[in-house]
Amino acid sequence: MTLSDILSVLDNRGQFHIKPGLERMQRMARALGHPESAWAAIHVAGTNGKGSVSATLENILRHAGYKTGLYTSPHLVHLSERIRINGHPISDGQFIATAQDLFRLEKKLAITLTYFEFVTALAFLHFAQEHIVVGIIECGMGGRWDATNILPRPAVSVITQIGLDHTAWLGTTVQAIAREKAGIIKPDGFTVSGVEGAANQPISAMARQQRNVFYHYGRDFAGKPLHSLWQKPLQSWSYQVRGSPEKTFTTPLMGRHQVRNGAVTMKVIDLLREQAWRISPAAVAGGFQTVQWPGRMQLIRRANHPILLLDGAHNPQAMSKVALLMQEKEFKNRWKYFIFSAFSDKDISQMARTIGRLADRIYICELPGSRKTPLNTLAGILNPVREKVVVCPDGVAGALKRAWRETPVSGVIVGTGSLMLVGEILRQKRIFHG
Repeated sequence: MTLSDILSVLDNRGQFHIKPGLERMQRMARALGHPESAWAAIHVAGTNGKGSVSATLENILRHAGYKTGLYTSPHLVHLSERIRINGHPISDGQFIATAQDLFRLEKKLAITLTYFEFVTALAFLHFAQEHIVVGIIECGMGGRWDATNILPRPAVSVITQIGLDHTAWLGTTVQAIAREKAGIIKPDGFTVSGVEGAANQPISAMARQQRNVFYHYGRDFAGKPLHSLWQKPLQSWSYQVRGSPEKTFTTPLMGRHQVRNGAVTMKVIDLLREQAWRISPAAVAGGFQTVQWPGRMQLIRRANHPILLLDGAHNPQAMSKVALLMQEKEFKNRWKYFIFSAFSDKDISQMARTIGRLADRIYICELPGSRKTPLNTLAGILNPVREKVVVCPDGVAGALKRAWRETPVSGVIVGTGSLMLVGEILRQKRIFHG
């Protein structure tokens, strides 16, 4: 099979098709000899922030000299982005060989994994074959029934922030969603929570039930923003554990929400050190300073052109972070031209209300795939600000071309609403890289 053949098979299973339950993954793991037990794991769940925390943890641990695996989802441009060894995506050859092994085993076991289950199994097997020391594993949609939750007790379980997303599967309140995310907490372990408000109660309750040592942002540790330099980009922030002096760090990940993510990351590092992991201050500083996490408050600058800001905000909580960002000095007085689309199962109305207040112009387009929201639906939702709306029937690429041509040089183009939209924009890099 070629890589194209394999991707076609997986796409036919539906990238976003969900079958609750862990039985298929558990059967596959047994047949593979439990590759998920061959390395230490840090398991990261949450509605927002889990990717940034995972990427930063991996970078710090790599700087500390550990051989790392990083598993994240979704990808922006290519599926291989989801599976990384020491920062490098899995090669096409490795992906093909491992996928063929899994297809044969599926046939032998008479099971068919979902898209996400298959890629998760492939990642876990690849990590074992490459003899990583630690895998930083980002949950997909959920927690309790997430395919990644076949992991045995992690070194640390992490829950970042909770918002209303995937409500058809996880529940319609933040408390219900938090209970699902808390399903990753294993007995007698360590849990770090960056969750605030009512959503923290189910997580702390699960941590007590599972006899975990539990640390909560704002109570046991905290972060504080200091300075933001958007020209670099770089922001500094301080971290403090209750009763201890502050420590200052810098990161290229922008937005005040990254201060909370950074503090959660730092608390995980503290706990790993308590478990005898050797992580020097230089490794921590280097890991924070050099982390890359594309598509999240990502700035692209080109001389004599507007700034392009890409953020995969796909729920109201994440979109509120974009709104806060637009109040920063760098953006406050700029023309704001948005490229916006979202999947039909998202809370588009709330996101659109936020964008409607922010934008001087909004280019709307359809995303690829069956979950797309039709243009007439997007236009209807944005009808209260219809004078700002530009309908782009030729997809994300067409919306980007038009925005790139029409936005004033002193303005900012904001691509947001979906990580797929951001990925489609990044595929068109020839447009803004000359």
